[in-house]
Amino acid sequence: MEEAMTVISFNEVNRKRQRTLALFRQFYKQRKRFHFPDRKNIDMRERLYLPKRYGVIDNAKPLRAAIAVYPTLCMQAAHEGGDWVHLSLENLAKMAGISIPTARKGVDNLTQWVGVKVKKHRGKEQIVSTFPLLEIRRGRRNAYKVGYVKRELVKEWRGNYFAFHTCIIESGVWASLSLLAKAVYFHMRICAEQDFDTYFATEGDLPFSPQDYQQYYKQRKWDSFYGTPAYLAKQIGCNYDLLRTDTLKQLSSYGLAEQMGGMFKVYLRPKTLKPPSSCGSQGEWGREIKQS
Repeated sequence: MEEAMTVISFNEVNRKRQRTLALFRQFYKQRKRFHFPDRKNIDMRERLYLPKRYGVIDNAKPLRAAIAVYPTLCMQAAHEGGDWVHLSLENLAKMAGISIPTARKGVDNLTQWVGVKVKKHRGKEQIVSTFPLLEIRRGRRNAYKVGYVKRELVKEWRGNYFAFHTCIIESGVWASLSLLAKAVYFHMRICAEQDFDTYFATEGDLPFSPQDYQQYYKQRKWDSFYGTPAYLAKQIGCNYDLLRTDTLKQLSSYGLAEQMGGMFKVYLRPKTLKPPSSCGSQGEWGREIKQS
């Protein structure tokens, strides 16, 4: 007796194949999608070294979107360790807390920025060297070559960089800030000073002596930005009322900036870590963190 044979049409095989491919693509995309890490997995001491001075080429207008994506791209470059970084616009936008079109504008604008190294000569600053902040290798998957002060160049660039702690990005705090708040914090970190005397007079009881400047540099929580909100608004080129009623409140709520008389304490790391609303785990992230 002959066995019954099941005949599967070519169209059915093709449909199954297409369905399998679609599921694979969905799974692959899910695996590649960025998720903010758990609080316990964030290194609070990890930092990037970013230039203090910038220039633009071809009379380009600097965009705040470029400031939003720049430290994010630098962090990814530091993590990957190679010359070229692969990061989707979707993930970049999520990490920076902006829309995909805004991320695209920021990336394109950043290609017209350069980091600037200067030295003083007879009381005047002279440009010693520059490097592009971003180069793009366009293709099916764009690749980015990000310019920042790498660890091997820190000594050479002394006085021309500031430390940006990556926990600000990985925690979701950076994503939670408005474009203006990001620009204000970035500007304040660039311009803030290490005021040894003010720090000791303000903080009081410290685990190191007033003579130990090296420990102050390593363990300090904040630097001093001298200026009023009106002065800051003029420097940034933004609306004073918006800065005073919204932007500074954002920075204060995360413990990134705190006004004290005619100056601001500009914190190197946030006092509290709170993710964007889409990340969940609010109870865990809302806790006070140690500035160790």
